[in-house]
Amino acid sequence: MREKIQALLNHLNHGLVEREATIKAALLTVLAGENIVLIGPPGTGKSLIARRIAESLGSPQQGGYFEYLLTKFSTPEEIFGPLSISALKQDVFKRNTAGYLPSVRVGFLDEIFKASSSILNALLTILNERKFHNGAQAEDVPLQALIAASNELPTGQEELAALYDRFLVRGFVDYVGPDGLGQMLGASVVQHQTLPERLRITSADMKKLREKAKAVTVPPAIGQALLEIWSAHKNAFRDDAREQLSDRRLMKCLNLMRVSAATNGRDEVDLSDVMLLKDCLWHHPDNLQKINKLMMKVLSSYEGVSGEFEIKMGKEFDGLWEVVRVKEESERMINDEDYIIEIARNKRGAKFGVMSSKPGLLKEIKVKVGDVLSSGAVVAVVEERVDILSGLLKSNIWL
Repeated sequence: MREKIQALLNHLNHGLVEREATIKAALLTVLAGENIVLIGPPGTGKSLIARRIAESLGSPQQGGYFEYLLTKFSTPEEIFGPLSISALKQDVFKRNTAGYLPSVRVGFLDEIFKASSSILNALLTILNERKFHNGAQAEDVPLQALIAASNELPTGQEELAALYDRFLVRGFVDYVGPDGLGQMLGASVVQHQTLPERLRITSADMKKLREKAKAVTVPPAIGQALLEIWSAHKNAFRDDAREQLSDRRLMKCLNLMRVSAATNGRDEVDLSDVMLLKDCLWHHPDNLQKINKLMMKVLSSYEGVSGEFEIKMGKEFDGLWEVVRVKEESERMINDEDYIIEIARNKRGAKFGVMSSKPGLLKEIKVKVGDVLSSGAVVAVVEERVDILSGLLKSNIWL
């Protein structure tokens, strides 16, 4: 499965520039049976990405793909199908859904947040429960995933909060950067090639993937990392009502990680799968970088411990020196060449820094402001770490 997905990703990216991360996020979301919303200005290829992802699950004749541009004037008939005239003659309210959203495996709705209230109500149950209320009947829908797009997020529109929450994965699609523009200008026009049948994700593939994903386990250390991320998120956004994580989102995140592990050929979740949640845990774009830093801080603490070393005053510091400032705090990750303390010959003299020679976890600072030190004095104890996370990230096909 892993080799097939890697080949599929290469094909889906053919002829596109700076869209690899977006295609990976969209395909993983679809395979996990979740929903994704792509945010970005017009002309950035959002609909093209949706069509290519839909093609990977079969041609329009093999299960269906529905695409529509919503406006504030769009009606339910345009999305869910027209009313059945023959049913109305029998006093039954029913829609003919064939060829419309309730009948397809993959749907793409552009400008999703312009949906009217009449469309919104029906969309909520389709997105979350995969059911469509067709008259008096609640019908199961074959929808594997909905890919949505918008030029902007629904900030400050409470009536759209429930719809926005139905999208587990959120991604930005911006215009190609300067380097990418040069690549586009220098390349010849490339026609997208029809996807070979051997690369299509079949119903049998999906069934096998679901079975493998269900069997994927979550090791205690990964469960603890998730709890720490959830707790750190709650503390960081205690006063921000926009950033709230529901129990439903936690369970969907677990499903996404299990699918990631299964498609990578593993039978348990690892730290690289947790890193995929960077696209799932933010609501307002202003908090995106803050959440990324929060996650990295938690995950970096799960690196392997290879030993401890002491940070000492070097031989160049002959004589007596006074600690005038402690720049770091215990139990924090530091990099090599990070200054731990500042020292001076006297309070008015030039200040010098004592730094670490290796990265690691600062376990204990042995000095305080006012202490007088000399060459060879122990300043701090650092727990040296083996960077396990970087290797895991490189091995995950979705990162």
